[in-house]
Amino acid sequence: MRVSGFLWGRSIGAYGDSAFNEILTISMRLGLLDRQECAAASRFTLACSERFLNFWYDSNEQSVNLWFYGRQTDAYRAEHRLVGENISLSCQHLCVQRAWADVSFDATPLMLPEQTLKFTPFCNDKYTRGLFHWYDGKRLFVLPLINGDKHYFATSPYFPVPFSAGLITGVAQGHAPLWVPGLVDSRGCILRPLVWFGDCGYQKTKNGWEIEINYSALNVVMENGVLLSEPKKDYSCQCRTRYFIEPSTLTRVDTFSFLKHSEMYLELQCAVFPEKMRMIHSADSLHIDYESNGIQSLELNGFEDYCVERTALCSPYGALGQQITGRRNFSGAKNVTVSWQIRYC
Repeated sequence: MRVSGFLWGRSIGAYGDSAFNEILTISMRLGLLDRQECAAASRFTLACSERFLNFWYDSNEQSVNLWFYGRQTDAYRAEHRLVGENISLSCQHLCVQRAWADVSFDATPLMLPEQTLKFTPFCNDKYTRGLFHWYDGKRLFVLPLINGDKHYFATSPYFPVPFSAGLITGVAQGHAPLWVPGLVDSRGCILRPLVWFGDCGYQKTKNGWEIEINYSALNVVMENGVLLSEPKKDYSCQCRTRYFIEPSTLTRVDTFSFLKHSEMYLELQCAVFPEKMRMIHSADSLHIDYESNGIQSLELNGFEDYCVERTALCSPYGALGQQITGRRNFSGAKNVTVSWQIRYC
């Protein structure tokens, strides 16, 4: 059983797994799960604790590994908390397994359909807040539409991108703008489609689904070369983002509409785990094939210049191997469309 807990949010790492474990366990103890759900939850919690022992615990270090060999957390959960994190995570898993030890049931676990997609709203507000989550028959993806609020809204663990274990991840401690394109001007201003999620929806397509997110304003990430600490709107540009979901393929298409003349360039940064590749570069697209059990290819379209290089970026789950950047200059254009697509196994 392939397991992973929460994949988005600040410095989530091993706690993304154990949090899921505790939620399922408390739900069982409160009688909120039926017998089939209990069977599924029991299998998940066991697999999750096995992942803790086999992935998060490092026998060479004699410690939980949240910080070594390419893994990284935010500063508040850095290596100075090593003893506390070992105690905390170990206690969580021990308590969870003790809670399930005396539970018996003979129900058949829930079987996932070949494909399923749902949206869970978090609140009814002027802006959409919630979580898209889907299973394509192979992998589970989560696409959060949230507001990281002060200091975190412009960090990649809070970005509106489809996170999936070993495929797409955020980067703790830093402002690497992964998987979301941004507009940059000569004065050091950066705008991105974040936070202000307007009309959102999804529909079934022939081979999967299409998710659409509309932004009536972009988010000012940087102003005069200085990172902002709070979300701020810019109404000079709007954006329509669409995700196309098909078996083993995920595509994001962004269309920016400018309400006034702009002298800016568009930039997108992506980062992947594998390094071995074969690259094909044409006039306005870049295609990269990877030797990997996760991502098999990445394609960028609509940009003029591309750069592929090794990266020092680290995720909670390990070092990223490669950073890919696309850039496009434009002047006076009313609409600009760019996209990325990944194929995976």
